[in-house]
Amino acid sequence: MYGRYVYLLINNNIFILSSLNNPNFMRRYIIYTILLCTITLTTYGQKYGDYIPGCIYDLQNVKSIGLIKWTPPTISPFTTVGDHVFFKLTPDDQRQKVKTAQFSSFVMKADSFVVSHAKETEQYPILKVVFDKAVKLYARYRTTNFNGPAGVYMANRYDIDYYYGPDPDHITNLDRKNFAEVLSPLLDDRPDLSEKIKNKEYKYGDLDDLLKLYFKQKDLLSKKSAETLKP
Repeated sequence: MYGRYVYLLINNNIFILSSLNNPNFMRRYIIYTILLCTITLTTYGQKYGDYIPGCIYDLQNVKSIGLIKWTPPTISPFTTVGDHVFFKLTPDDQRQKVKTAQFSSFVMKADSFVVSHAKETEQYPILKVVFDKAVKLYARYRTTNFNGPAGVYMANRYDIDYYYGPDPDHITNLDRKNFAEVLSPLLDDRPDLSEKIKNKEYKYGDLDDLLKLYFKQKDLLSKKSAETLKP
């Protein structure tokens, strides 16, 4: 506790609760607890903002291996065109700021990212590759700060938009109208999930939960396959 306020840090999210001397503190704390139970953060990928082992490809497709740090940009009317990552060859190396005009893609652990030149991604051009198929699914991460009810301040939440298309320069926004048409074929390796999308058991609002489920089960299957291959 610093000064008159209580600060809580949970999973890189900052929660500022009003003063303990405030008679409404308990009511605000209860609302905050309910809010945590109802807000869903997209976490089927990893948290970003730390140096992570990976590689980056320049405009000539030359690969550099090292540590990469990328923080999804904050939503702001003052955001300039383009984005950047920080790159190090080793943990002790001096960091290099690499702008999106200087590279085409990068990888952090299992997550792949590409730079889009589409008009709608001009301010936020880095897209995560969710599905790398003939028709690809991309996710655009942005950081948003927002106020919760009754004096609860919450920060560092990801706002995610999804796009699909043959490449990052030719994309269409994924929405409620095209959700089933686009997602069902992308999940064709999971006929059970694909069928539920067609039957509207999974809808656009379920996208984050659907992706979490898909990749969690995919990871489990991969681990089982690896175990069976062991001598």
